[in-house]
Amino acid sequence: MSPMTAFIGLLFLAYVGSIVVGGRAVRGYGLPSGSEYLLLGFLCGPYVLGLLSNELLLTLSPFLQVGAGWLLLVSGMDWGYVDGKPSSFKAIALSFLLALITGGLVFGGVYWVLGELGTRTPQNRLLLAGAIAAAGMETTRVAVRWVMERYGARGPLCRTIATLADADELPALLLVGALFLLAPMPETHIYLPPSGWFGITLGVGVAMGLISVALMGPKLHHGEAQCLVLGAGLLCTGLSTALGLAGVVSSFVLGITLSRITPHRPALLSLLKKSEQPVLLPVLLMAGALVTLEDRRLPAVLATALGARLLGKLLTGGLLFATKAGRPAGPLLGLGLLPSGVVTICVAVSLALRIGGKDGDLILAAAAAMTLLGELLGPVSLRRALHRAGELENPTGTRSDPPSPPAAAASAGTVPS
Repeated sequence: MSPMTAFIGLLFLAYVGSIVVGGRAVRGYGLPSGSEYLLLGFLCGPYVLGLLSNELLLTLSPFLQVGAGWLLLVSGMDWGYVDGKPSSFKAIALSFLLALITGGLVFGGVYWVLGELGTRTPQNRLLLAGAIAAAGMETTRVAVRWVMERYGARGPLCRTIATLADADELPALLLVGALFLLAPMPETHIYLPPSGWFGITLGVGVAMGLISVALMGPKLHHGEAQCLVLGAGLLCTGLSTALGLAGVVSSFVLGITLSRITPHRPALLSLLKKSEQPVLLPVLLMAGALVTLEDRRLPAVLATALGARLLGKLLTGGLLFATKAGRPAGPLLGLGLLPSGVVTICVAVSLALRIGGKDGDLILAAAAAMTLLGELLGPVSLRRALHRAGELENPTGTRSDPPSPPAAAASAGTVPS
């Protein structure tokens, strides 16, 4: 298959996906995290059917980086907001802490098992274990909203889980920004310490956000705003990648900057959300095609990473179980926090392309396994926990039932990230 044919096919997939999936995936058309496209990509990739060869995927890798950056930009626009209202600093700090618990367990387990397997140097173990930990931190907000809308979930426990899932991407992305500096950097004529390059990673996103808001002016023109944000996103990803920095982190910071300083946040977010599904489906397809299962370290690393993530989410759920709202849900509430999605795959893709080789393949395989495990156990467990807590208005989850008014108002014209 030629690169042009593959590119046209991906555009067609984006077009069809935007029509078929559109805003309906949250209400039951398709899996919450889109894992079916991840599996489809794996089947079409060089490891199984060979429809997408390694050479073709290498040619299309810049599109994959841009797509991952754009998805993180849209996620950044919605970061720290639940139902259109900003989360409190306390809620964000708690979400940060709980994500670090899971990430710390995954890092420790993978770092130890890599040492047992004879991985080359401590820095290599640190980079690989940190990358898998960054991919394993989040609980995707889309799975929580999927349960809320399909089953009409309402109540204090549901709000708490939605708030925690809405803000836990930040520690993972900060870790990614630091990990990029451990990999070999491109040669430049500027010498800066790692902290300086990390500051540039964040600064590129802030600068692009400030410029975009200044150019938009006091009145939002939809076509002009789309062009400005698209240009800022492409420049953000391209500049960061050229410098050997984390483009997904800069893009996420760009999204946060836009959301916090523009007076047009609701209208701009609604506008950008329309592009999320068309970009997400090709990214998942190409990410799945890049997954390989040939590394001899894979079984041990996957077992350790999945076990550590499961333990971390159970501990997180245990802390929620200790609260008044969480007690009726049962001690296995943490299983409902297992789903991962956009951030996990985009982080893994970015790190895999940056690190390359067998280590990059291992990172992507671990992220795919975490996503599939979360898809298998998470939504069902979360629905069961919220049902036990008495917070489901529509326990049967029939598609014909319309979402209750608060959910409809929050999701009008948007697709959750």
